Amino acid sequence: MLKAHKTLLILTDKNSQPYDIAKECIDAGFEKTTLWVCERLGYPQQKVREFSAETFVHGKWLTETSEMSEVSEEKNFPKPGLLSSPWKQSFDPLHVTVVNLKGKGNVLPEFPGIPDERFSTGEAGGKGMISKREVRLAILSFLQTENEDVLWDIGAGCGGVAVELAYWHPRAAIYAVEYNEQRLQHLFINRDRFGVVNNLHVIQGRAPEVLNDLPAPNKIFVGGSDGELTNLLPYLWSLLPTAGVLVVSAVTDNTRGIIDNFISADLDAEQRENNVESVDVAVTRKKMIGGQWDQQKKLPVTLYRFKK
Repeated sequence: MLKAHKTLLILTDKNSQPYDIAKECIDAGFEKTTLWVCERLGYPQQKVREFSAETFVHGKWLTETSEMSEVSEEKNFPKPGLLSSPWKQSFDPLHVTVVNLKGKGNVLPEFPGIPDERFSTGEAGGKGMISKREVRLAILSFLQTENEDVLWDIGAGCGGVAVELAYWHPRAAIYAVEYNEQRLQHLFINRDRFGVVNNLHVIQGRAPEVLNDLPAPNKIFVGGSDGELTNLLPYLWSLLPTAGVLVVSAVTDNTRGIIDNFISADLDAEQRENNVESVDVAVTRKKMIGGQWDQQKKLPVTLYRFKK
C-alpha cells in the first residue's frame, strides 16, 4: 500500500517498469517521490540511478542534483530541461526499484476513521449506504479485530465497515455480504479504491442463504438484514465459537425490540449480565455557514456487542 514516508523495495518486470511505478505514485498524490533504479546489482556493470517521480511522468527535472549530469551522459537520456512530454526509459531487465514515498497523498488513509466522502456511495459527500464515520469507529472498537480473524459483515451496504476492517487488518479475512446490486457496485469500487482486494471478499446474496459456504467466523457484524433479523440472530449466535463476538446495529425501535427479544430468549442470565454491552451513538455534525454554526443531526444508532 502507498503511504507517506514509506520506503518500498519493488522487484519490477516488463509490465511494471519504474515509469509505471512513478505514475502510480503521482496518481496517488505522492508527486515528490524519489525512485532509485538499481540495475545488475553485484555485477561489474552494476548501476544505481536516482530520479523523481515527476521526471518520469511529466517529463521535467525538478531539482538541480548530481543525478542530472550522470543521467544526461546516458546516450538514451535527454539532456536536463529538454523533456517536453511523458517519457519512458528502458532499463536492464535485471533491476529493482527503491521507492521513497513523499507528498500529501490523496487516496489511502493513515488512521482509522476514513472520512465518509472518501467512499463511493452513488451520492455526493459520502451520503448513502455506509455507516457514518463516528458510528464506524464505535463498531471497529466493539469488534476489536485481530490478525487471523474471520469476520462476516452482513448487510455490508457500500462497504464502509468492511473496507476499514480489511484495510487496518490485512491478515484478517473479511467477508462482506450484500444483495443490492447498486450497493454491490460501490462496494467493489471501494474495495479496489482502498487496495483491500486480497482480504475483503464480497459475497452477493442474502443471509442466511449465502452463508453456508463461507469459512466459519469468530466475529460477526450485522449492519442490515432485510427483515430477517429475528431468525438471523439465533442462527449467527449458534455459529460463533467460545469467545466469539457478535455486533449488531439498530436504528429503529422495531430493530431494538428484536434484539431485546433475542437477549431474553437466547442468552442465559450469566451471559446477559457479563457478556452484553450496548451504546447509543448520537452524532451532530457542525460546519460554519456565514459565520454561524449549522447543525446536522444524524439518526441515533444503537450498537450491541455480545461475547460468547
